[in-house]
Amino acid sequence: NATESLHLMNTYAKSIKLNINKVIKEIESSSDTALIDRVHNYIYEIIKATQKINGTYTFAFSADYDIKQQIQKVNLCDFITQYVDNALLAKKGEFIKVSISSISNDCEVKINPLEFSMIIENIIYNSFKARAKILNISISEYDDIVRIVFADDGRGLSKKIENASRIFELGFSTTGGTGVGLSYAKKTLEQWGGTIDIGETNSTGFSIEMRLKNEHGI
Repeated sequence: NATESLHLMNTYAKSIKLNINKVIKEIESSSDTALIDRVHNYIYEIIKATQKINGTYTFAFSADYDIKQQIQKVNLCDFITQYVDNALLAKKGEFIKVSISSISNDCEVKINPLEFSMIIENIIYNSFKARAKILNISISEYDDIVRIVFADDGRGLSKKIENASRIFELGFSTTGGTGVGLSYAKKTLEQWGGTIDIGETNSTGFSIEMRLKNEHGI
């Protein structure tokens, strides 16, 4: 039936990602930079499709949004709350504590809900890998901009990273991952007319800041 098929799709997608990780590790040892660039681009497209399969699986069981419709106007606080509560924390009891706060209920943005849910999941999983116990998601609006900040209490950026902005480069990772998640987030948000950057951090932890146009009342 449809439910069993979705579970099977999710299993296959995880297997694809696992094997792609192995391919990335193999090509990193090559001295042919042109080859590495080409393969990275191919792998990026494969992983993007794989993430959509995973996201579709999660989305189908958790959200009240139309998967078939690409760009939709959503209330961001409601969307993130629903997705985190229903799709992530209920599925993974091991996940860190996530708190969501919004100083306004007028934060509406135009996004692809499936793609945005994948971005959220990736950021939360990065915090989990950094051994964070708490992740605070704050949503605010000023002028015509919606600001979303993800701030955790984890280990923060690795001291090995001399240029912090490199975390948004395709293939860049210090955790053994694919190095696709934040690159995908940056490219996707820019396609929607938004931005994603490293936020302000204290002595510990790490934060990511997104900005999107506020579509409330438009």
